[in-house]
Amino acid sequence: MTTFRPLGDRVLIDPVGGTGREEADSGLVVIRGYDPQVMGTVVAVGPGTRCPTCQTRIAPAVAVGDRVLFAASSGERITEGGRTQLILSATQILAILD
Repeated sequence: MTTFRPLGDRVLIDPVGGTGREEADSGLVVIRGYDPQVMGTVVAVGPGTRCPTCQTRIAPAVAVGDRVLFAASSGERITEGGRTQLILSATQILAILD
């Protein structure tokens, strides 16, 4: 299995809950219902972006293990070994769930 290290302010998320989209064996995408928000657990966090004026790193507000809420249309889905994860910018995270 490949190890992912997000760059910049990107975050790797293990999504839980449905997006309302399923792909049939034929490749046809079946929409069962629309869930505009999805939850997930943060698996890895990039180092953050650099401040344009002072050049210091600004770390994302999330940490590994945080449960977060994000829009279903956010980020890029990555599938490896039957496991689907999502890479997105920290700014696309809507909330941290306590």
